[in-house]
Amino acid sequence: MLLEKDENKIPRFSFRPFKIIENIQIASNTFLLVVESANSLDHFSAKPFNFFNIWVPRVDEIPLSIAYQNGKRLFFLYKLRGLGTKTLAQQKVGSFIGIKGPLGRGFEPKRSEKWLIVAGGIGIAPIPMLIKRALELDAKLDIFWGVRVSTEFFDIAKIFGLPNEAWSIVRVSEDCMADFCGLVIDAIRSVNVDKYDGIIAIGPQEMLKTFCKQYGESRENTYVSLETIVKCGMGICGSCYIRESEKLLCVDGPVFRCSEVAKQLEGASA
Repeated sequence: MLLEKDENKIPRFSFRPFKIIENIQIASNTFLLVVESANSLDHFSAKPFNFFNIWVPRVDEIPLSIAYQNGKRLFFLYKLRGLGTKTLAQQKVGSFIGIKGPLGRGFEPKRSEKWLIVAGGIGIAPIPMLIKRALELDAKLDIFWGVRVSTEFFDIAKIFGLPNEAWSIVRVSEDCMADFCGLVIDAIRSVNVDKYDGIIAIGPQEMLKTFCKQYGESRENTYVSLETIVKCGMGICGSCYIRESEKLLCVDGPVFRCSEVAKQLEGASA
């Protein structure tokens, strides 16, 4: 795979300096990071569901899904979880961080297809990029976004300047301050999933486990986007091995059919 002709092959597997343009809190425990390449010759093109490893010097290396790209500017959405993300949130505008990528395989609908998107919490992170690509492909997206408390919501259309065309969003919260009260998996039960060309879920592993049991066992067009430990990003170290398979998340994912990751999801716990 590393020998394939690819315009991103050389730079994407090494860290490059990026300047922080914006790093602000946009919702409860949730931040928007905007960075710009410091190299005038830098060239890369990210796809929906690609991710980048963010190096916070002397602290940690964090894999983050690309939320949006505008020229040399990359946009990321992240939630405070541990020392790495907390330190990242403290980085000031004008400072530099190291970024490696794009990593993983891109994933997008085909032209004129209609897809159901199920996002749990910060699983919404890769969706703005997916919406941008769907608009270009004349595809349709019905998005269900579930959170625990409504303060976790933010306006992705406003933040990323996305026109309200070809996509819709239903907000679901457990505190009942949204379009639907409860879990996002419950919210899609009233939807006729057979009318979609594909379904994809992104979010906590326990949510994905339930999703695949309910919708993935009899459908090949049902997908999940996984999270796991990613180190090298090149398919060498094996840290992101998918259980009982020959697949690695960093080169074969992060999007997989439910049938491909059943054993991986069996280890999910609430």
